[in-house]
Amino acid sequence: MSHEKDLTRRDVVKAAGAATVVAAARKLEGAPAIQKVRAANNQVQYGMIGTGSRGSYLLKHLKSIDSGRCVALCDIQQENLDHGVQTIGNNPKTFKDYRELLVQKDVDAVFVTVPLFVHFPVTRDALMAGKHVFCEKCLVFKAEEVHALRALAHPLRLRLLEELTMRGPLTATEAAERVGESPSSCSFHLRTLAKYGFIEEAAGGTGRQRPWRVVTTGNRWATTRDTPAAEWAAGEALSAVVRERDQRLLDEHLAHRDQLDDVWLRSAFNSNFGGWLTPAELDELGERLTELWQPYLARLTRQTDIPAEARLVHMFAYAFPRADYYDEAPPVAEGETPDDGRDGDPDA
Repeated sequence: MSHEKDLTRRDVVKAAGAATVVAAARKLEGAPAIQKVRAANNQVQYGMIGTGSRGSYLLKHLKSIDSGRCVALCDIQQENLDHGVQTIGNNPKTFKDYRELLVQKDVDAVFVTVPLFVHFPVTRDALMAGKHVFCEKCLVFKAEEVHALRALAHPLRLRLLEELTMRGPLTATEAAERVGESPSSCSFHLRTLAKYGFIEEAAGGTGRQRPWRVVTTGNRWATTRDTPAAEWAAGEALSAVVRERDQRLLDEHLAHRDQLDDVWLRSAFNSNFGGWLTPAELDELGERLTELWQPYLARLTRQTDIPAEARLVHMFAYAFPRADYYDEAPPVAEGETPDDGRDGDPDA
């Protein structure tokens, strides 16, 4: 496939068929859960991520606003965190990891007052958590990060991707019934997903009765140095969501596997391998794994083919050159010379 299509035409769900594209909350690792924002008693309950000089300055002014209440603070420096608590004066929860703050259900909105170079990841995760966000200028550190934020600016888009993946083509009206939103809202977000290449029109219908489908289910996701920067940023952001989702699903399985019968316990597996491969061999391995999954991925759109005893199975695979071996050449047996790929005269 052309690298120009690698990100925009390859769905965020990977070779497992992807039961969900939504990253859910994990306290210490992973992206936060997606949730609707509701302020309790008409008072916005907010958190502050970054309680250094700028964050504490804002807290000093926010403490006198009756329509808002600080319920959580986060900073990696204990001194800053203590100063923030002293400044706001109402005993908020405190965190060193901002992701812990974002999973708090009583936090309606967050202020992002961290160093500029981390504005993007913190703002991205806050949006993914369904929070309202006030971010100090500038919103991003690099221009291409704007495009990633635009692609991720509303959690409803991920819910729509999940529905389209699991149920096949849906119109905006049908999708609205599934996710509990209005048809007009779903129509807008479906068009946005189409703009970024994650979905496309299916045959039949017009307007809100026009069906949409995911472009590709369970394909491999790859980028190269030639991938446009905007697509790279959007893809990396969503890839991070997928990785975190994969780990969450594994954690949930391990926590509840005692509910499975012996047949499923024997069938479920985990494996890891290591070996010296060329880029071509690694690429072939990935393609063959995808080919193995194709018959099962097809069941997502042909549900009449699903056996009665089947369960929804998730599989994720990552294969990559190990960073700690980047500068190390393959081992050479004693008495042999390295094979540099040249044929013929060894002196050539």
